[in-house]
Amino acid sequence: MKNIILLSITIFLASCYRETKFKKFNPEYWKNDYNGCDGNREVQIKYLYDEKNVLIGVTEFQLREILGKPNKQYIYDRNKKKYIYYTSPGKQCHYVKYDAKILIADMDALNRVVQFTIKFE
Repeated sequence: MKNIILLSITIFLASCYRETKFKKFNPEYWKNDYNGCDGNREVQIKYLYDEKNVLIGVTEFQLREILGKPNKQYIYDRNKKKYIYYTSPGKQCHYVKYDAKILIADMDALNRVVQFTIKFE
């Protein structure tokens, strides 16, 4: 009986995981440029935005695996969240005086990505 329950839980958890494959976007280049000050994210954001549909519907955990820790995080009513990632050099870099472009990942109450937007901070 315990084996059946354990197997059921394992199958359920495995079915929730959605594998993400990218053509040009490189998650390692993205994660290694945490504040966007090196310019790697500026290049990678073009590829990521072209393939953003791959990320729609992924879980918060999967998003953090792909893009790394967000630069900022906001939690709203009903557990909705926004993750903010710097995508270009800006005021967060010691040598820049202007605003950075940011990628905003909106998540629903089930911690799934529902939308991406890019704007100036």
